[in-house]
Amino acid sequence: MGVVPGKPERYTYDAVAEMNVLSVNNHREHSNHIFFGPGIYPRARNWFGRYNLVIPHFMVYGDYRTGVGVNCIQQGDANSMSFRANIDMDLEITATERVHAFVTPLNRGGSFTRYDFTDSAEFTNGGDLRLDTLFFEGDAGSIWGGLTGQDGPFDLPFSCGLIPFFYQNGIWANDAAMGAAVALPSKHNRLLNWSNFDATFFRASDQIDSDAFLGDNNAAEFFGSAWFIEANDGFWEVDYAFIHDDIGQHRSYHNFSVAFTRWYLHRLSNSIRFVTNVDQALPRDQRTAQGALLLIENSLISRTPNTFVPYFNLCYGHGRTQSLARDGVTGGILNNVGINFESDGLTGYPTLDATGVNTVGGALGVNLLGYNFSHQLVLEVAGLKRTEALGCEMLWATSMLLAYVIKDLSTMLGSAAQTICSGS
Repeated sequence: MGVVPGKPERYTYDAVAEMNVLSVNNHREHSNHIFFGPGIYPRARNWFGRYNLVIPHFMVYGDYRTGVGVNCIQQGDANSMSFRANIDMDLEITATERVHAFVTPLNRGGSFTRYDFTDSAEFTNGGDLRLDTLFFEGDAGSIWGGLTGQDGPFDLPFSCGLIPFFYQNGIWANDAAMGAAVALPSKHNRLLNWSNFDATFFRASDQIDSDAFLGDNNAAEFFGSAWFIEANDGFWEVDYAFIHDDIGQHRSYHNFSVAFTRWYLHRLSNSIRFVTNVDQALPRDQRTAQGALLLIENSLISRTPNTFVPYFNLCYGHGRTQSLARDGVTGGILNNVGINFESDGLTGYPTLDATGVNTVGGALGVNLLGYNFSHQLVLEVAGLKRTEALGCEMLWATSMLLAYVIKDLSTMLGSAAQTICSGS
């Protein structure tokens, strides 16, 4: 293209660049270009100011799963083929503001759309189009900068609506509740020798799932804070919340958790987590959230740390320790101890007791992944014993989990072999 954009007529000649007032490669052809249309995305709008441009677009994405479970347990056989879909919807408004929604249309909590073929074929429709999450999130600093005509002068991310609460890998909190949260990100403190820390402050007023308020997700509200701190050559997570009983049944309590994660000798990754519930004003035998839980998670850092991961996890629970909030489909507070404690979130096959109520146990296993992550094999043995009664036997479980990819579709064969037996 020449001097006139869009027409191949004549060319302008100039230097390629200037460095320190000196021209580089003089007398080179320069082309003028004209572009028709905005391309994939429309032109940005400055509705909220030219420093917080609006480029709206809407995306829908998700996954679909099918699982078959054939379970032989003491309560009787349970055979089913279950279906699950996870759908995310994301309306991005600016680079920092968006509206997000999530829905699982084929299940209501832990009840999935399925075919039961235990005794006779029976179809159960677990469809539910109600949204699991629906929230707005943004950055107050970017919004303020756009309205005042300047780059964002500070960072203050926030979210509000039916938002997901997920802390300590889902151990302390794993639920969606009606509320709001605001964070102070990427700070440091020279006096305390904190190289980096984030602090989140939150409140929830409704839709709180917890075994402390079993069967009623409108009975409680909570407020609290979660801190993430890089210090002592490791990573601290410190969380606190007060949960208030809104219906006057004296189930209010304090929930506190602390965790520390660190590598040792470049060979061992260790996390120690402690969760405690205190000050519930009910008679001792009626308390729904009173106790303490200790979790110790270990994994060996091998020469191929991405594909060969041996692990050994321990747990000890005293009393009835609850997560801050926990959706029923996510399993119990011991869900992360091992695959013998976590269900597949689909067929509901039996697991070891994951509530952590007066128990001691652990899991020893190895996680093997293909070099390109096309397949996975997990082998594990786990044990659990109740501490509340003398002479209680240890319950043992062994599991194998095999996963592989066929034509970019993830196919999971969960618990290809699972045996649960009693031993001394």
